[in-house]
Amino acid sequence: SANQTQDVIDGRLDKRKKGTYGPPLGKRCLLFVDDLNMPAKEKYGAQPPIELLRQWFDTGGWYERKTSEFRTLVDITFLGAMGPPGAGRPHVTNRCQRHFSLIYVLPFMGESLHRIFSSVQKWFLGKFPSQVTALADTVVKATIQVYEEVSQKMLPTPTKSHYTFNLRDLSKVHQGICLCTRNSLPVAEDLMKCWAHECQRVFQDRLVNNEDVQWFAELMQRTLEANFKKQWRILIKSEPLIFCDFVDSKQPYYQEVLDHQALADALQTYLMDYNQMAKRVMELVLFLSAVQHICRIVRVLKTPLGNALLVGVGGSGRKSLATLATFAAEYESFQIEISKSYSTMDWHDDIKRLLMRVGGNAKEVAFLLADTQIPKETFLEDASSLLNNGEVPNLFNAEDKTQILEVCTAPAQAAGRQGQAEVFAFFTEQCRKNMHLILALSPIGEAFRRRVRMFPAIVNCCTIDWFMEWPEAALRSVADNFLHKVELSEDIFGGVVSICVDMQTSVIQLAERFNKEVQRHYYVTPTSYLELITAFKDVLFSKRTEVSTAKNRYDEGLDKLASTERQGKTMSAEL
Repeated sequence: SANQTQDVIDGRLDKRKKGTYGPPLGKRCLLFVDDLNMPAKEKYGAQPPIELLRQWFDTGGWYERKTSEFRTLVDITFLGAMGPPGAGRPHVTNRCQRHFSLIYVLPFMGESLHRIFSSVQKWFLGKFPSQVTALADTVVKATIQVYEEVSQKMLPTPTKSHYTFNLRDLSKVHQGICLCTRNSLPVAEDLMKCWAHECQRVFQDRLVNNEDVQWFAELMQRTLEANFKKQWRILIKSEPLIFCDFVDSKQPYYQEVLDHQALADALQTYLMDYNQMAKRVMELVLFLSAVQHICRIVRVLKTPLGNALLVGVGGSGRKSLATLATFAAEYESFQIEISKSYSTMDWHDDIKRLLMRVGGNAKEVAFLLADTQIPKETFLEDASSLLNNGEVPNLFNAEDKTQILEVCTAPAQAAGRQGQAEVFAFFTEQCRKNMHLILALSPIGEAFRRRVRMFPAIVNCCTIDWFMEWPEAALRSVADNFLHKVELSEDIFGGVVSICVDMQTSVIQLAERFNKEVQRHYYVTPTSYLELITAFKDVLFSKRTEVSTAKNRYDEGLDKLASTERQGKTMSAEL
């Protein structure tokens, strides 16, 4: 809003003299506003934050809201940036635009991209064996081809509003390769596998259906054969392709996992250790799909400035898998507890505690924020600010700032930072470095599309992991895990598991048909499947109890009759 914009700017300026404010004497302030055309229009078509800034352009200041005193703002240079109007981004009015010198930034062409990233890869791969180093240019060329092809073919639609790709996605592929050590890539084929894995994690994991995933798989096969002269089936011995650094404690480096069962066993050990330490025990079934999601989240947490956006329906395991991934990555976990009386002030207090932990104490913390914990859109706006800048504007009061100076002055001086402003900048950098935000949102309804449009940072600054429907193998393993405690014969047990799987898959198919014929969505969530299994167990227990009670009554009746008969015979003999 306009008030928030004014408060953010006023909070960074010092009083020069009565009615005049600006940066510290002898300095100029560069005010940068990103996504200048993003503010929502009000009833009459104006954008209040932009109109406030335009007032400053025209008159040199604005009015203080409490005293109605006019404030003159001096020694400030304004710099704005925005995406092209369209797709939810309105035009900036001519009255505001006339104050700017406009510079249109063209997208980087292939040659420029190749030079940028080849310099990075050649420097990083220079310490690896010569056959690995020789592939630096080829890796960059293949990555750019994949990025350009995906950007042209995978276009955003109302149901795929997050299909927006930019240079950050391209850099994330190279960031993932930079997780490797010399032991990770002993031969050239290992670099090819790592490149394919990183492309899948950045581009494939955000795809929403099997058709798009299949298209991307064919693109990867073509690109691999065209650039590396290798066929996918010959190079990739084990699918799905998984890289991680925690499967073997004796070899703690980023490497391909060929034995998926060993990886599941390692995560099962982490789960047991977590349940021994945690207040709330998690009862998880670690089927292959869940193992993949955990490895993806751990990968994001280990990358510099890594943040994750987990998109899936309720009950798909987003929060549980993120919690286990945080434990496997050996990071601290932070969540807020929502109640009926939870207010914006409580939210700000929680964010203060989080930032003091990551910025002041230098702790690596994963902040898990689910859509059920966002009662107000301002919470997501602050989360977006954390993603962009590592701070929330005007969050700390004078007392908090004094505490930050006490905690951070010594480490800031050790890093060569002097002065109060440099200490605060160091604190913000530590917050961005040590805090990893994990957003868990649901794609159901219009809210997800609106949030993607209003807060571009949740897509631009996050690696997206889309939770699809559980595959049949996952459904079978879940049913097997929850029903094995029920006493059933082996043939009946197998039949019950198959029926549960068939019921879930058939309902999903009917929901797809319902959507095609009636154009209405009916969501079948994993929670429904768990409720089906629970309902079966409850009904079975109830019926077994009912039959057991009736049998006991029958047995007791027979015993009474037999006892009476014996007593009658005894009395007859005595008479």
